[in-house]
Amino acid sequence: MLRALESVSVLGVVLFVFAASFAPFDSLTDINLPLHMLQHVLIAIGGVMIGYSAYKSGRLDKFKSARNGLLGFSLLSALIVLWHLPFFWDAAVLSLYVHVTEHLCFFSIGIMIGIFIPMLPDNIKVITVVLAISSHMFYGFALYIATTPIYPLYPLNQQSELGLALFAPSPIYLIGYLYFSLTKESRRLEQEDAESGLLMSPTLTPQSIARRNANGTSVSRMLVLVLSIVMIVSLLGYYGYTAAAISVPVVAPSPHDSYIYIEEGPVSWQYSPQHMTVVLGQNNTVTWISHSYSEDTVTSANNTFASHILAPGQSFTYEFTQPGTYVYYCKFHLWMTGTIIVLSSTSSK
Repeated sequence: MLRALESVSVLGVVLFVFAASFAPFDSLTDINLPLHMLQHVLIAIGGVMIGYSAYKSGRLDKFKSARNGLLGFSLLSALIVLWHLPFFWDAAVLSLYVHVTEHLCFFSIGIMIGIFIPMLPDNIKVITVVLAISSHMFYGFALYIATTPIYPLYPLNQQSELGLALFAPSPIYLIGYLYFSLTKESRRLEQEDAESGLLMSPTLTPQSIARRNANGTSVSRMLVLVLSIVMIVSLLGYYGYTAAAISVPVVAPSPHDSYIYIEEGPVSWQYSPQHMTVVLGQNNTVTWISHSYSEDTVTSANNTFASHILAPGQSFTYEFTQPGTYVYYCKFHLWMTGTIIVLSSTSSK
């Protein structure tokens, strides 16, 4: 039993790391509202696996109480509401640090769900689940019928798609959970009767039943192991490939070219240099080179120029022909911004 719980905990950690840091998926969440919500769900599920495994292992027995369950439920509910407010949701797209904080908070929400919800009395569990499903149903309905973007960074059609995805299946979830809860006791009695009947059979003993249960557990553990390996291999493969792609030696700038690097680091993720001044006829051809582990873009704020999606190691070149100040950004990571000041050859003298 403990080994099975440990394997589920490992899967929870792997799922969290994969959902939060697999660059192609994480980049898309910043421009796609339904995928952003899906990322929240996957991260929280990873936390639930860890929290519930800790709860079932007995390590938290001295903390188990209905009071602690209610306190934990209140805290996680407040965090969920907080991160669904437009200001905080948009802040997670506009700031790298808020982005990371958002991921950690949803992971913590999942852990708290796995720990505190099982502590609640059965009648309170039913109420909390019904409230949660109902809230998402009305939240989805509000998103679907809204005629203006609730989340300004995303287009209205994506908001409608998310609203439909939240609203449409909610009645099914609600009816299914109520049916499960109402028939739980009858299923338990039926299982006890079945086990009593099996024990009376001369070919079935407690040892044989234990072996049968162990076989089922082994299958579950194998499935958990396979899912963990698939995600780990995908992460390692992607980052190994990108490490090789961005390790290409830097080309020395020519007299008429300027170079800007898209760089990722432990505490920064930005264009380098972030601000540059060029002179027409001297160094007005600018090349952006990706040294990033993620997909990025170079997109002008006034639509003067726009790169394709730059995979790790790729580059984009643009020749400036008019003096002026050009602001640009990455459409996947809005905290990435830069400025090019273009001077005429006469004004630079």
